Amino acid sequence: MGQSAEDFKGKRKEILLLTLNSYCKDIHNSDALCNQCQELLDYALVRLDRCPNNLTNIPCWRCPCVCYNEEMRLRMKDVMSHSRSYFRKHPVISFKYRFG
Repeated sequence: MGQSAEDFKGKRKEILLLTLNSYCKDIHNSDALCNQCQELLDYALVRLDRCPNNLTNIPCWRCPCVCYNEEMRLRMKDVMSHSRSYFRKHPVISFKYRFG
């Protein structure tokens, strides 16, 4: 049985928060989100809520729409590159996100 669009969107939001927290802690040495990371999270959540492909469950990296401006796209690219190490450290979360 497939996921509903709301479940999929909720999962994306959860992963965004986890990866940004990990990134900010490792890169900016901050236990809470710094202003820069909070700004990126807020920006990403607005884009996710407005996403025209929520019903199709297309991952952002495969989406033909360009939702992010250039600066935010580059910042998110850094976060996502860093998130690979996060998921290697937390394989259960990675498995849950991909399959569950």
